[in-house]
Amino acid sequence: MAYREKTAWLGLIGMLITFGPYFAWVKLTSPSLETPNLGLMAVYAGVAGAYAVISIVGYLMLRREAHPADERDLLIDRRASRVAYYILMALMLYIGCYKPFVAEGGWEIVNDTIAAVVVTEITRCAMTLMGYRRAAA
Repeated sequence: MAYREKTAWLGLIGMLITFGPYFAWVKLTSPSLETPNLGLMAVYAGVAGAYAVISIVGYLMLRREAHPADERDLLIDRRASRVAYYILMALMLYIGCYKPFVAEGGWEIVNDTIAAVVVTEITRCAMTLMGYRRAAA
């Protein structure tokens, strides 16, 4: 398995392990979405910190295998980033142009924005993995 494929797995699994439970908790418990909500901010900070720790430890473990990106790596990354970019732009237009008029509180927009970034990163990692799997087949 290529180094960049392993880092894509690391990003995908890290996002799912940390942000999946966060969004499930937000949806199930329906915390107050009014700002300021320091309790919700503390939970988010913990989740972001956990993702950072998973990423840093993972990259440190994989750094021995790091090598300069070749043309195939660049092509796979370019394709994955292009798809993820369009998804991010569509979600940001939705959040920026529609959500301010219907949102119940500031945290609803914040959580939607965080979710858009997480969905985009998961998409980029998944597209990267598909590119490496397609090349391996």
